[in-house]
Amino acid sequence: MVLALALLLACDELSRSEVIVLATLFVLSASFHAGNLATAVLVVAAAAAWQLLVRRSATTPPLPRSRLTLAAALVLGAWLFVSATHVSFGSVFLPVRGAPAFIAGRMVENGIMDRVLAERCPDRHWKLCE
Repeated sequence: MVLALALLLACDELSRSEVIVLATLFVLSASFHAGNLATAVLVVAAAAAWQLLVRRSATTPPLPRSRLTLAAALVLGAWLFVSATHVSFGSVFLPVRGAPAFIAGRMVENGIMDRVLAERCPDRHWKLCE
């Protein structure tokens, strides 16, 4: 994913078909895990920051704005693709839908969940209390 994004950002001599293949690979690989999507956002942000720093330097040529725009559009496209996939399976329009499960797992691991259930189960009618 990062290699495809780096090639799209930095390579001058890509044909249209190579750009399409790299863009498709990027969107698919960014969609496989929420961490990949976050990494892609950071890479594009770093490229944008690099663009601002290089603009002040005369020794390094800046990236063409069209490449940075393409990279940002691909990250947005991957975000939309993941969110739309979640909606198609009956969930909400978000790129990450399992965050509450991870938080609950962490609470169980730290022992917080036992205390919360012991304190609140007499008053609440949660399924966890049954």
